[in-house]
Amino acid sequence: MKYKSKKILIGIIVLLGIFLVMLAFEQAQSLKSEVVNPTKSEEATTTTAPSPDQRIEAAPVAMPTEIPILMYHHIRDFVDTSDQIGTNLSVSPAKFATQLELIKSKGYTTTTFEEIASGQAPSKPIILTFDDGYSNFFESAYPALKLEQMKAVAFVITGETSSDYMTETQIREINTNGIEVGSHTISHPDLTKISQEKVSLELKDSKIALEKILGHNIVSLCYPAGKENSEVVSTAREAGYFYAVTTKYGIGDLKSDNLLLSRYRVNADTNIAGFLK
Repeated sequence: MKYKSKKILIGIIVLLGIFLVMLAFEQAQSLKSEVVNPTKSEEATTTTAPSPDQRIEAAPVAMPTEIPILMYHHIRDFVDTSDQIGTNLSVSPAKFATQLELIKSKGYTTTTFEEIASGQAPSKPIILTFDDGYSNFFESAYPALKLEQMKAVAFVITGETSSDYMTETQIREINTNGIEVGSHTISHPDLTKISQEKVSLELKDSKIALEKILGHNIVSLCYPAGKENSEVVSTAREAGYFYAVTTKYGIGDLKSDNLLLSRYRVNADTNIAGFLK
């Protein structure tokens, strides 16, 4: 009897051992299967990139090679026979508002040099530029542009501090509402008639001053009175400008030198329809 009980106990131990071996084998096979063929939930967590048909990419933008660039100075009601230049450079707010409506009706979308530099130009772009940074830009042009949700570029003379020019606070405000701010030098000199050292100072320090005010890179420049030569253009390039405008009449040709862009001057009696297709 004692011998029989012992035999039964040994048999139970053997069976238990066989069971444990089989269980370990099944678990090993299951783990191997999971490594080779992960579940859907695991696939979702371990996938690092979508398949090509799942990727959402921005459509490529065909960058324009020619852009009409309009050149404004004052937006104000101003007629003074003793100041014919100031009168001629002044476009009334009413006429300016009509011009913005015409630009829209022709299918143009206003853009900036910053947008062009980043490859975000619209399909039918136009750039509205305003020289000198006059306070009447903030008072008259800016509200009209904002109302129409249109963009522009204001070229600022950084050394001007009189009430005729925009303040730093105003410059910051327009820049947060669709207006690019570009450099118009420190003191608006004829860059072709000053020393190379002074040219470098006018171009570099005005850029630095605006970047300090706005906290970002300045990409565009307006040569004072459109005066430039090869040395001035070379210095502008060294200073880090991507685009620069002149007062030469014509369409802005991006196929040529981006630092020698032509513009269409808009005076008191200008009909801008002639510049628009």
